Amino acid sequence: MSQRDEPYESLGLGLREWGDRRGAEVLGPLDTAGMDPTWILRLRGRVIEAEVALFYGPRAEVAAYQLERPEDGMFVAWESGVSASRLVELLDGLGQWEGGGERPGWLRVSSF
Repeated sequence: MSQRDEPYESLGLGLREWGDRRGAEVLGPLDTAGMDPTWILRLRGRVIEAEVALFYGPRAEVAAYQLERPEDGMFVAWESGVSASRLVELLDGLGQWEGGGERPGWLRVSSF
């Protein structure tokens, strides 16, 4: 692992630790080039399904929907320059939503 890769590796390992505690599927580190994600977390719960992708930058992209309300559409968020602590905040927000809490305010309805 080069110094250039280290921050992404640290973020990915944090993603893996969080995913392991929540029973989420985590893929990575992925051997990618260009615009493909370096890590992916897939959370499939009783309330929501969500995917968090980490990219070089570091950039995090989140897509989620509520299983009992698919008519509400897909909720998305993205953030560049994401830190390890911010990544945990994003993940914890999804975890709270899955646990019956409110949808995180940083998630917005997708316009796609």
